[in-house]
Amino acid sequence: MNGPLPYENLDLISVIDEIDVPILSHYRDNRNNDILRYFLGYEKSLSLSLYWRVKENELFNYLNNNITLRELITEDSKEFLYLPKNDEGLYEYISPNHLPEDFLPDGKSYYGFAIPQEYEYLVEKFLGDFYVANLKERGVVLNISPKGRRFQHTVSMEDVADMTSRVSSSIKSFVDQQFYKDFKSIIQDIKTFESTRKKVIKKATPRVCDSRLGSFEITISNDRVNNEDLEKQYTDWTNKILSAYQNQVLYVDYSDPDVIKSLLENHSILEIKNIYEPIVNTIAQKDYILSVRTIGTDKSIAFNKDYRKTKKEIRKTLYASKEAEVGLTKKKILHLVLEIEEGQEVGELNKSQISKDTIVSYETRTFAFKIEELSRPERKFYFNEPLEFDVKIDENNNYWIEDEVLGEPIFTDDKMQIRDEILKALNSIIDNQFKGNSIDFFKSNNISIK
Repeated sequence: MNGPLPYENLDLISVIDEIDVPILSHYRDNRNNDILRYFLGYEKSLSLSLYWRVKENELFNYLNNNITLRELITEDSKEFLYLPKNDEGLYEYISPNHLPEDFLPDGKSYYGFAIPQEYEYLVEKFLGDFYVANLKERGVVLNISPKGRRFQHTVSMEDVADMTSRVSSSIKSFVDQQFYKDFKSIIQDIKTFESTRKKVIKKATPRVCDSRLGSFEITISNDRVNNEDLEKQYTDWTNKILSAYQNQVLYVDYSDPDVIKSLLENHSILEIKNIYEPIVNTIAQKDYILSVRTIGTDKSIAFNKDYRKTKKEIRKTLYASKEAEVGLTKKKILHLVLEIEEGQEVGELNKSQISKDTIVSYETRTFAFKIEELSRPERKFYFNEPLEFDVKIDENNNYWIEDEVLGEPIFTDDKMQIRDEILKALNSIIDNQFKGNSIDFFKSNNISIK
């Protein structure tokens, strides 16, 4: 179908994107409609551009990097797009569904910049409503309802605190462990890894975007709107992490012995303890039933079976039962004392030198781990004497650190995480208890600041 361009007296509002020539331009017609023009190129002497009317919320979603230019062009809500047929004002009317593929940008054609100042009015108009609506659109609903009829549909505050605390702990541990698995081989520098992990995990932690009383219900979701300051690989990761948690932790049949067997065989002790045990303890509660559903999908599950046997299996594994030890290759710690040249790095040692220059060696189930300083963005902490922590390895290849300075015991099945976990604990202590220029729980104020 052909005809004239149905928009009159177009006034240029803004050139949204340009490369030598304007690629995407924003106009307004005499009826105050917002019109976009997408430049395609030239065919002989004819300039080819697509014109279409755009809604304010669609334009905002594109400028806010929520949808791509391709999605903006192919949005079904528009009537037609208009393409010049000649230079005499004749246009072809094209349905969004029938656009040739070579007219369209690729599937990753996000705007990629901050919202221009001239569009601040869209931010004020849509960000508040859009932000909550965006969270709810992908939300996971957690509901607890009483098992008996004595209290009708109500649940106690204790039950609410119990469920939210355990699920929150499980999600946080899942995000932490998943980040370590996905990025430990990508980020080699330990300080960069730790700072990046903290930043990304904070962004990846779901937000509560809705609640309902009675039978208690909350909706949690990843915050896709406020993740723009992360690099793209981390933004993509945070946007997918809640979906991964749902599939691997929430939508699991914990009453199926084969499922539990597979779970125990394929996850580390640390993952079982920090991710799965809180959920099992939640669904094994005698006072309420937890149910989960994902908005916009047909996914749902109600944990209304008897999970006491599952809880028992989890506890047996965590407390190093005989069943959990089968097939494990036990490790030992070997201490070596050897002479090396001054300035020589440990990584430069070879088997021949270790064999030839070793003065004494002995086996042990513990070893000392020393921390000499803490680097933080605002200042650096040096200890007058290195803080020394005894690390024990148990029969299940887990590393334990119990020290009054650290408070809570540290437990990990990955020796590469020992330093990270100690630094995390020390940083937490400093955040919570640092006063002035000393920390009184370090013996003899064993700390100086530079």
